[in-house]
Amino acid sequence: MIVARGVIKTGLGERLAYYFISIFGKKTLGIAYSIAFCETILAPVTPSNTARAGAIINPIVQAISRSFKSTLEDGTQNKIGTYLSLVNFQANPISSAMFITATAPNPLVVDLVAQATNLEVHLTWGQWALGMFLPGIAAMLLMPLVLYFLSPPEIKSTPNAKIFAKGKLEELGAMKGGEKIMLGFLYCFCFYGQGLWANLLLLWDLGKFLL
Repeated sequence: MIVARGVIKTGLGERLAYYFISIFGKKTLGIAYSIAFCETILAPVTPSNTARAGAIINPIVQAISRSFKSTLEDGTQNKIGTYLSLVNFQANPISSAMFITATAPNPLVVDLVAQATNLEVHLTWGQWALGMFLPGIAAMLLMPLVLYFLSPPEIKSTPNAKIFAKGKLEELGAMKGGEKIMLGFLYCFCFYGQGLWANLLLLWDLGKFLL
């Protein structure tokens, strides 16, 4: 939760999402894949699926939908809002399954497996990520396309989305100190993920004990 709050509070998650949209947002499908990519990138270091989907991605989905005048209140949600919300909803459990640290229950699953096998099987962060890489990436690539046909948006071309995202990035300005620290943490996590996460869990448990 500490890491999740850091990603939200620094604005790094918001910046990443708008960055992807500014590149791939020419089509509605491109926006959908931007949401999926952002979910995947944030998942390893945001141990709260609620924080990712609800506090980081959803406000951006809502802002984009409103920019296209697609809202539930006006009955125009099928323009683009419904589709993007479905992508956000489905990307979250996929990314949560890809990494031990993507959601709180995953470490419990690791412990239960270890107990059930008398410690013969104890999944590491790397083993979990490697095992889920292909199915996770395949699901994340197929999901926006499947939803595109199951719940097709009325608006297919979205050149304004790129302009909207670039405008938001300009509003955010240059990367701030807090964002750079979080980005450095992401870098360290990519190269020293398992050991770093274990140390963070130890500090978290120690903090709870002292408090």
